[in-house]
Amino acid sequence: VQGPPRVAGRAVFLYVRRLGYRYAVAGGAALIFGLDTMAWVYSKVFFREPLAALALLATAYFLLGLRPVVAGGAAGPQRLTYALLAAASYGLAITTKETMFAALPVLLLVGAWYLSEGKGPQRPPARQQIGLLIFVTLASAAVFGLILLYNSIVLGYLALGSRRVPDFISTFFAVTPETWNAMAQMPFNPGKGLFTHSPILLLSLFAIPILLRRRRFGELLLPLLLVPVFMRAYSTA
Repeated sequence: VQGPPRVAGRAVFLYVRRLGYRYAVAGGAALIFGLDTMAWVYSKVFFREPLAALALLATAYFLLGLRPVVAGGAAGPQRLTYALLAAASYGLAITTKETMFAALPVLLLVGAWYLSEGKGPQRPPARQQIGLLIFVTLASAAVFGLILLYNSIVLGYLALGSRRVPDFISTFFAVTPETWNAMAQMPFNPGKGLFTHSPILLLSLFAIPILLRRRRFGELLLPLLLVPVFMRAYSTA
């Protein structure tokens, strides 16, 4: 696997390791990503999707640095660095593919959850949690501002990718019967269905009760919220 998918495979390995799983589990997850999903195929005919996926994965990886040290995160001062890296990675994702804009609320929510993890002395003070969350939000807003400024200079109007920001937002929140129909068909649609393209992803459904039992809510929230959000974004893409 060449280009972004190969790097993304390594990122999957590092991400799973940072979640606390063994080397064998991380290696297996990276191999499944590279050989049993559409990543390899997309790298041959598309460029934006693999690169956007890599940038989004990097964002999730750096968000893990907001957790307490005992949970695999970083120490207090290092969290600012991880917050900046998460914002920069997310900016790359949006610059590559504008539909990544839909992931922002989910990423902020998961980042807030990571900040609240831990008990007693393991948990950062509430003031520090709020300050870091505000910092992450402002860093993301700064990235958005730079992207919009660049596009306004190049294209002459505020845009994400080549789409005007007001048009993109109004389209995303305009829910119609056709939208619901498209979302209902998307999991198994022969054209671009989630599980039709990568049936191996069906195995992830069996992980839900396991993660609930182990109270690993952060790594459960991220995919469960991102999947419907992206289904909504791609239903009108």
